[in-house]
Amino acid sequence: VQCAYDEINERLIVIGFTADQLDPSAATKSMGDIIKKDTGLNSFQIIEQEPGSASSRYIETIKREYPDKNIFGYAPRLSKLTRALPVANAMCKGSMVILDEPWAERFCQLIHKFDGKTKIKLTNDLVDCLSGIYDWFTNSFNDLL
Repeated sequence: VQCAYDEINERLIVIGFTADQLDPSAATKSMGDIIKKDTGLNSFQIIEQEPGSASSRYIETIKREYPDKNIFGYAPRLSKLTRALPVANAMCKGSMVILDEPWAERFCQLIHKFDGKTKIKLTNDLVDCLSGIYDWFTNSFNDLL
């Protein structure tokens, strides 16, 4: 997830993200494409650290490849369902926005169907991706939102 914080409007802006499950080579290319986007904002990237995987090494590799970028790993502490409600509320009140409006609308539709278990195509990964960034951000900068 690539984000920026809009201090003037006090909102977290999701600039780009991928919730695709990719092999390491494709993931590195996809991540590079997101990181290279020049948004003109002081953006940062959050990469989910899956339990029991080599993701911490992967994150360190990405950090070395892009030393001038703000890249962080995030290991979810709470269930997807527990993280979903705060991000849905944040989107409803406008303290979190997605720049790509069709995705924002799709996310709002999906969140109402999300139960943390059902495998609705892309829902679990998309909710996981976006709720993860919100959870990471609020825990890292809880005084801002």
